[in-house]
Amino acid sequence: MTFQTPPPAADSRAPRRPNRALSWTVAGLAVLGALAGATAYTGARTHDTTEQAVQGMEAALEASGVAHIENSRYQRGLTNSAQTMTVVLGDGKNGEKPLRLRVTNRIQHGPLPGLKAVGQALITTEVRFEDAALQARMTRALGGKQPTIRTVVGLGGMATTDLNIPAGTLTEAGDTVKWQPLTAQTMVSGLTSRVNLNWPGLTIAGETAATLGNITVTSETTRQSKDDLLGVGNTAAAVESLTVSSGAAPVTVRQIRLGSEGRLNGGAHYDGRLTYDIGQLEGAGQTYKDVQIHLAARHLAIEPLRRLGRLFNDLQAAQRGSTGNTPNLTAAQEQQLQTDLLALLKEDPRLVIDRLSVATDSGPVVLTGQVNLTGLGQLSGEELTALQQMPILALSRVDAQAKVQASEPALTSLLNSFGQGSPLSDPAALNQLVEAGLVNRTGKTLTADLRFKDGRSTLNGQALGDF
Repeated sequence: MTFQTPPPAADSRAPRRPNRALSWTVAGLAVLGALAGATAYTGARTHDTTEQAVQGMEAALEASGVAHIENSRYQRGLTNSAQTMTVVLGDGKNGEKPLRLRVTNRIQHGPLPGLKAVGQALITTEVRFEDAALQARMTRALGGKQPTIRTVVGLGGMATTDLNIPAGTLTEAGDTVKWQPLTAQTMVSGLTSRVNLNWPGLTIAGETAATLGNITVTSETTRQSKDDLLGVGNTAAAVESLTVSSGAAPVTVRQIRLGSEGRLNGGAHYDGRLTYDIGQLEGAGQTYKDVQIHLAARHLAIEPLRRLGRLFNDLQAAQRGSTGNTPNLTAAQEQQLQTDLLALLKEDPRLVIDRLSVATDSGPVVLTGQVNLTGLGQLSGEELTALQQMPILALSRVDAQAKVQASEPALTSLLNSFGQGSPLSDPAALNQLVEAGLVNRTGKTLTADLRFKDGRSTLNGQALGDF
């Protein structure tokens, strides 16, 4: 899939930019995915009129960050309506010509829209390139088929959107991209949305060769209100394999698992968790297995967190609409940012490393830890003002703990994988740390506990220096 005009034949000596076919293919898939998500998002907006649904689609697509909308028009009829808009992908920077798509939503109103469904409306979305030559190339790449986005808005307001992208093959400037059919379904009922996506993946042959295999995404999120940017729920994504080779030894990553979770902690706080798991990573003569990164943020005050989210969204929107440098914060925004950050700190948030580990043939090397900000809620008004003016003072309220645990062979093996010159890969150096009490040895297990509290750092209880 590509969205660039082919270079003139007379300019065949011009330096080629590798994998343009890949970059624009992925960009096109992202646009179609965003359109499908935006279409489903309208389900929460269809209780009154279909026009509200279209407005919701525009808002969701803008908020996705992958595109912006121009020339949107809506024509409402008694049984049929139509909405057209130009979706622009790219900002024209770095000499890239923005991609322009013509999106048409054909809307048939209920209760039996088009005699094809039962509900408030049936929305069929068509996406075509404004450039006729590019559209012709896309049609050829897809073997004459077209992507389809079909949304049924039920009588109760539930919206179900099905996205289907046919398999295709595209060759440009020596790169050939071949992708498998992608299917996805999104459902919105009230303030709850669900997503299911399946994609067998793609292959790239050319200056850079790559294979991306078997991607799945499942998600369920419930918002507390239509303006809630946080939501609670779970998202899980999996990639079975990714191999990239560019004139050197290939890098292969297998069994990638990504997850996120958001939940309420009482009525006024929010907990979030991110997990990254890699079954195996191979490259440059090294192999790492069972790499796990599990991070969490707990006891976050909801209201200031929501206000910060809205502020960042506003800044992103301003940046998308700006042709110059990144827009500066206004005085009011700066004050609001400081106020909300301080409100978050006052509620004693906790940043947690649930697990950071990598496996070796001799066992895992594991790091766990937690950072707390304590006692800020008991500060006086004068102390809070001083903290707002000098945030570094918050370090005196930091309570940070970290623990590393591994067998001696596992730690030595991991350090050696980064190079034989590592000082800790020398058994004599480890023995010196054990004798100094900075590392504990129990049998073949090594542990080290790092603590930062009240401005003091300790390792296994021994002072490392004062802050």
